[in-house]
Amino acid sequence: MKTTGKASNLSGETQAKATHLDHTIFSKHFDWEELSLLAGFMTYQNLLPGEFLCEEGDPGTFMGVLLRGVLSVVKNAPCESPTLVCDIHRGHVVGEQALVDREPRSASILAQTPAALLVLRREAYEVIVNNHPRLGVKLMGVLASEMSARLRMATGQLACGNGAKAAKR
Repeated sequence: MKTTGKASNLSGETQAKATHLDHTIFSKHFDWEELSLLAGFMTYQNLLPGEFLCEEGDPGTFMGVLLRGVLSVVKNAPCESPTLVCDIHRGHVVGEQALVDREPRSASILAQTPAALLVLRREAYEVIVNNHPRLGVKLMGVLASEMSARLRMATGQLACGNGAKAAKR
């Protein structure tokens, strides 16, 4: 954990949130001071198995960082039953695409197990951007990198499946 003398100036809850963030993808991109600042803008949310964090088509007003549990990303197909896109595990972000592009949710997120997240709402993100622009830009860069990695993975999967046939037209 990346602690500094400044950690003692944090509230107990903010320090706990920062400690949680220090065990996620954010730990390799942010120092302790940045994690602590970001943590102060986030809230806890718990889910029970079978409970939706969000549903496809919902407004994209927040993103989350999974602290505990397993979430499934499920996409509704017009002519088929819903399709499991992937599972999200501890330490990863979820829902960031809608936060970034302001479009409705492109998929549903369902708790497979009891889950705990730290949630960043759009309003809090906008406060970060306006009052702490360096942190806002850095956060957006991390989210863009995560989305890019997922897009590359999806492109690879398509190349191995039906997408390869479609590309030959």
